[in-house]
Amino acid sequence: ITNTFAAHAGVGAKLGVLKTPALNYAHDANYGAISFADPALWASTEIPKDTVPLTTLDSIDTRACKLLKIDVEGMEAAVLTGGQLLIERCRPFLYVENDRAEQAAELVDLMRSLRYKLYWHAPHLFNPKNFAGLQSNLFPNTVSVNVFAVPAELKNFTVDGLAPITEPIHPLIAAMK
Repeated sequence: ITNTFAAHAGVGAKLGVLKTPALNYAHDANYGAISFADPALWASTEIPKDTVPLTTLDSIDTRACKLLKIDVEGMEAAVLTGGQLLIERCRPFLYVENDRAEQAAELVDLMRSLRYKLYWHAPHLFNPKNFAGLQSNLFPNTVSVNVFAVPAELKNFTVDGLAPITEPIHPLIAAMK
């Protein structure tokens, strides 16, 4: 892959520094589910913390962007806010996790204000055709709730199989409240 790079940084609404917990990867845990948006995570002074640079999408030097995939455990609106210039300039498709009921309306409103048509995508976490060939479903009845967003100016672009968003909270998330 020649057009991809990894950066040890967080992405948010503004430039700065993000405090992160010192993680011990020798222990089994779902490290992808750690939310840096939750101030309660930083309430304890007993947890050693590291710092990571915090950047914005707008500060990234890129000529083109066709797709933005955002899954940042509750910081999705902050990432979009810090990327409004890039989004306006490049008009990428957006694929954004939206599984937090308390933030869903703000996130949907923000994407609509950026002039996007929004659709729900809620795939099951387990795929029986997975690359490892595993047949044991470790995630029964579990889905990932996301928004697929299409620039509104693409009038003839059709999205088959996804429901347009009429309510800001996906019915599966609303049922869990």
